[in-house]
Amino acid sequence: MRVLLVGLMIGLISGALLGAMGYRTVRQWYLHPEAVMTLLQTNLAGLKGQQEAGQCVGQPLALRLFRLEAVSSEIVDAFLAPGAEDERFADLARKLEATVARLRMNPPTDCAGLERARAEIGQACKACHDLYRG
Repeated sequence: MRVLLVGLMIGLISGALLGAMGYRTVRQWYLHPEAVMTLLQTNLAGLKGQQEAGQCVGQPLALRLFRLEAVSSEIVDAFLAPGAEDERFADLARKLEATVARLRMNPPTDCAGLERARAEIGQACKACHDLYRG
């Protein structure tokens, strides 16, 4: 009887630990897309704030564009499960990444240029949102 009770306790504890680890793993996968979108939105809002403040060139702009490029490169990994294929989604994500990379390599030289850059990035985001968010 004692052996059965000890075995039952070990089984319950092991099950709880494995269940908690599994839950954290699954939760982590679901948080990744939210994190990517939050970082994109934060940096896009930062570009808007810089434009409104008249800080349309220089290091702060370069840093924002660098962050946008880095985060946009995570979109496919964040939203598609490993091994999943969605060529339309991947194509739209690559277009956003290419747009940001081009703007980072040739940054705007004035506030009008920054406004056009923000519009281009916004259009690339909107193309995907129109198709996948409805």
